[in-house]
Amino acid sequence: MSESTVEIFNGLQQQSSANRTVIIGGGIVGSALAYYLSRNGSSSQIILIDASHSNPQGSTAFAPGFVGQLNSISHLTKVAKESVEAYSKIPGAFQRVGGLEIASTKAGIAELHHRRDLAHAAGLPAEIISSEEASTLAPHFHAQDGQSQALFFSSDGSANAPAIAQFYQAEAKAKGALVVGVKVSSLTSNSISGHFYITTDLGVLEANKVIVATGIWTQELLKSLNVVLPSIPVAHPYAYGPSRPLREIRQPFIRWPEKHIYARDHGDVDGFGTYHHEPSAAAPGQSALFNRVSENAIHDYALSVFPNADQRESKTPYKGFNAMFSVTPDSMPFAGAVPQIPGLYVAAAVWITHAAGVGRMVADLVLGNKLPQEDLETLKAFDVMRFAGDDDEVLKRRALVTYNDIYNKEDHR
Repeated sequence: MSESTVEIFNGLQQQSSANRTVIIGGGIVGSALAYYLSRNGSSSQIILIDASHSNPQGSTAFAPGFVGQLNSISHLTKVAKESVEAYSKIPGAFQRVGGLEIASTKAGIAELHHRRDLAHAAGLPAEIISSEEASTLAPHFHAQDGQSQALFFSSDGSANAPAIAQFYQAEAKAKGALVVGVKVSSLTSNSISGHFYITTDLGVLEANKVIVATGIWTQELLKSLNVVLPSIPVAHPYAYGPSRPLREIRQPFIRWPEKHIYARDHGDVDGFGTYHHEPSAAAPGQSALFNRVSENAIHDYALSVFPNADQRESKTPYKGFNAMFSVTPDSMPFAGAVPQIPGLYVAAAVWITHAAGVGRMVADLVLGNKLPQEDLETLKAFDVMRFAGDDDEVLKRRALVTYNDIYNKEDHR
């Protein structure tokens, strides 16, 4: 740990914390919060703390980067559209390569047509195309056949989550925010003084407002405040094929919803993953990476959508791994204030797809800005305490069920 970090932290300990907002967690969500809080002219001292902000180890670091805006839950579509608009303004952060969903059964094709109608209702471009057209758009991922159809979302794309987080941090620092690399071990509060005490590896930092944006570590960190959130970390398998030359045209990301498989062009490698397996709840360590003994069988199943030998050539031999992200009982994030603890806010279980939109809304809430009705309705849906009083084990089981329906074909609310 650099001396400058120690000096900065010691200096903060000597200063008044009466007007200080601390964001715990330097992934894409916490970084977006720092950006929006500092950009909007907060009079509060903004501090972002994370043990690995310069070398991310949370879900942000390992996310495949798919950004599909349409969701059957309209609130998620709303924040996804806002996030894509925000990412599109960051150099090198978002590639609008489009997204394909491919189906081959009667029921699957009917679902594609239904999703096209949902997209149009949400103001998103989407069109049903033939198998031949899909193979033209993504020849390394789909081979033409006589039965499948595809749904093409031209405004979807892929995001570089670590680059987005670094951009937001740099912009926040330029506006006066501090980014400090310390490891947080606990968070407590004093109901009389209204202050929070953040215990780190360098000592205790005080604040009068705290935003917890710690991803897979959120559930554990909030326990010391008796705040129970059913934000369940799960391990998800993904794999990279062998290195290859860059293609002349980057291909859309592809989903096979009937088989719970997806794939994308990462530039110099192809990547693929699947949700077609028993969900595995995981206990986070120092990193979002997780070991799973059945990993190879899961990845081999994902390869089943590539019957063409030429397509398989860029996928094998592959390097597989498992990284964690959080699921919730209704597939929606937790975002907003914790009513019983004034000054405490949460932004957790937030996907890359939704991070900027959620970060902006929570920042506006912290700043006391007047929110439009649409934002208020979305924050009500994302209410941090919406499961208060429910049985923990039942909520965990419900959350794990959503893992196998990650694109929300069913409404889990």
